[in-house]
Amino acid sequence: MAKQYFEFKDKTSSKFWEIYVKGKEVTVRYGRIGTDGQAATKEFSSPAAAAAYAEKVVAEKVKKGYTKPSGAGTSAKSSPSLKASKSKGSSKKPGATPKAPSQNPKSPPSKVGIIVSHRIAQRLEIDLSEVAADDADSAIELHNAPDIYVYDESFPGEMSWKVVESSAVESGGKRETLWLSRTIDFTFSSKRSRALSNWIEQHVSLEDALLPSYVAGDFEGISVGEESMDYDTQYLGECYDVP
Repeated sequence: MAKQYFEFKDKTSSKFWEIYVKGKEVTVRYGRIGTDGQAATKEFSSPAAAAAYAEKVVAEKVKKGYTKPSGAGTSAKSSPSLKASKSKGSSKKPGATPKAPSQNPKSPPSKVGIIVSHRIAQRLEIDLSEVAADDADSAIELHNAPDIYVYDESFPGEMSWKVVESSAVESGGKRETLWLSRTIDFTFSSKRSRALSNWIEQHVSLEDALLPSYVAGDFEGISVGEESMDYDTQYLGECYDVP
């Protein structure tokens, strides 16, 4: 299969997704448009299995709203800048059904069967010369206290989150640039260990570190006046704790 490149753009997102099959390996590169993004490689039992998986995930991305740019079969940046990580496992797919906002418990429920914790770091640059002062102040408030909710109602567990570090710094001497930075910890828990593990296997595709983006809503972007802006988001990893 030739390398295929797709993009997804809406009010809060501007992302690319690229896939390439070589023998028994499937490599996916993904991230914000204009960056090199991140890459992951998955090895299958045979070239036929790799090709079948690639066709399946391409169909899922198209269904989710990803499209090929006009005249583009590959991305402008043809090789990832990050080292690809190899993993083995079953095929996976994303879910995308919005759900009403949920509360943010300060700690996960007791007696859970499995806990999966993720940490993300985000950074956003705002040109204050193009933003009203009131809009900038509102953006800072949303940045410090985001309204994060469970996005996929099929998720078989509970989610809690916490902004562990947040800052808003102006630079340039004449209030020219506002830098917003924050770190968020997510905790996903369930009394049904097998159900949660299976959901992750079935929904999260190759980008295992992106679990928050499959479950949580309203954290990848922020409204600044009438404009929606995306954070540069780094997914810093996960850990499993089975009591």
